[in-house]
Amino acid sequence: MAGGHDTGKTAFLHGMYQRLSEGVHDYFLYSEDRDEEIRLVNAWKVLRETGEFPRVNVRPQSYTFQCTRNFTPLLRMRWTDFRGGAAMGVAEGEEKKIVEQWRDELSRSDNVYLVMDGKALGDWVRNGMPENANFDSGGMNLTSYNRVVHTAMASRADRGVPPPSFVVLITKMDLLPGAADMPLKQALESVVHNLCTLVKSLSGPGVTALVCPVQIGDFKTSQASGGKVLPSLVHPKYLHHPICFSLWYHLTEEIAKCEEELAEIKKRISGGETELTALRTKSIVMFRNAKIQEVQTAQQARETERAEKQAEIAATKEQADLLMREFDRWPIIKAGKVVWRSGRSS
Repeated sequence: MAGGHDTGKTAFLHGMYQRLSEGVHDYFLYSEDRDEEIRLVNAWKVLRETGEFPRVNVRPQSYTFQCTRNFTPLLRMRWTDFRGGAAMGVAEGEEKKIVEQWRDELSRSDNVYLVMDGKALGDWVRNGMPENANFDSGGMNLTSYNRVVHTAMASRADRGVPPPSFVVLITKMDLLPGAADMPLKQALESVVHNLCTLVKSLSGPGVTALVCPVQIGDFKTSQASGGKVLPSLVHPKYLHHPICFSLWYHLTEEIAKCEEELAEIKKRISGGETELTALRTKSIVMFRNAKIQEVQTAQQARETERAEKQAEIAATKEQADLLMREFDRWPIIKAGKVVWRSGRSS
């Protein structure tokens, strides 16, 4: 997660884990370290009961999560919660190791979350959404956001692997309408349709990003995340949607890979049919029947392989469709265009 100070990254992580550990459809997320799981759950419980937010990390805190469906492991992920502002740090002095770790993990990340404070975005909307804005989200500026996207894309291209998925995580959704001075729906639409003019790297080729607002509660004050809040105001929304998107993106990559493999299987089947036709029309009978039998046996194996691969693709598509239902209310930016589940784009 790339974000500034006091943008709610740590609170989001705790709330996201709590929601997914309870299960979404047949999907569950759990920490491989039981002690870490207990700490995550207990910190969220304290917030719900006393209004005290989870303690922000000074040092990077790493977790290893397993995502499962019907007890079958689907994806193992490493998640590191860095302090706010690590993306803007200079690799020198006491910060050297932290900044170097942040940069290394960014270069290897499959999923990158750009965390943007809802109040900061609301202020930008109220000011007319200037293209060259002096935007600041907890100390993180536009240069830093663009650098994160560029680094994540370039490092994977250098290794010859597909681009990562991105999530523009709008935290403190409850502060957005007040800061923008307009209803929430209108403010969100303004942000979505002008986001690529703010963070221009999001419109680059190969970039796929979900734009997802989340909130911990209805606090309506920028000071809420700095201390205690009324427990009755803790009202989390959409905290599990970003991770559902990340898993969906992973599954779509698996589908694409399987479809390439299926195309190769079909190619081999076609080649086998051509070989059989040639054998059956040969005038020389010697050894022909044995060769035909050999090719037919190979064809049967290929047909079985094709059926298995088609079944695998169908099952993976079913999993992906189930996940998409969780976040399909939010738009996805693809190659600079805003694409909605409904099919409309801009």
